[in-house]
Amino acid sequence: MATRIDWQRLKATTIVIETVQLGLALVALGLGWLSFPMLLALLIIELLAITVLSSQFYPDRRVKKQLIDALKILFACAFCSAFLLAAYTGAGGFVEGVRIAPYEFAVLALLIAARVAMIAFVAWRSSNRRLTWTRESLQRGGVVVIGMFIGAFACLLPGIPLAAALMPFWPDVAADFAVGGMLLLVQAGLACVVSTMSDQELAEISENPYLD
Repeated sequence: MATRIDWQRLKATTIVIETVQLGLALVALGLGWLSFPMLLALLIIELLAITVLSSQFYPDRRVKKQLIDALKILFACAFCSAFLLAAYTGAGGFVEGVRIAPYEFAVLALLIAARVAMIAFVAWRSSNRRLTWTRESLQRGGVVVIGMFIGAFACLLPGIPLAAALMPFWPDVAADFAVGGMLLLVQAGLACVVSTMSDQELAEISENPYLD
């Protein structure tokens, strides 16, 4: 593994994709089309989908270990979610209870399913399926997990102060925009850092991305 970040390997496409995704998500949060708890739930669903589909590219991994992988993901997400939701509560979220918007969940779940399915299709048709899957999907899963962990701190500071500053202007979406925005910003930054990894590093990881 590289000991320092080589920013010259940062791809322009990564910057564009992350900027567009971040911008669209912030617009959705700002307009009230997406609440923070819904965003959090969908990130967890995306992680589980990546975990399940990874078994197709690592058939030598037994079902028992695949189930353990899913449980590890759920435990890590539950741990981080406790802090993230605490930050959301401190920012003024849940004042009117948990907002559930089924149509938002359906639309965003469809987007996640389309994204994961597209990546899986590309990887399956690739000459090096594991390498392609690692580059396009496992990297994304790692970014989401680490982003949730780091985001637990970023959502407290400056997330809560930002929500307080926005409350007089956007009382209905201040907490969602501030806390959700901090989490998404952390993930976008991590995605840019991870994209600087060399093909050799990715090839090594693709051989065995599991720690156990």
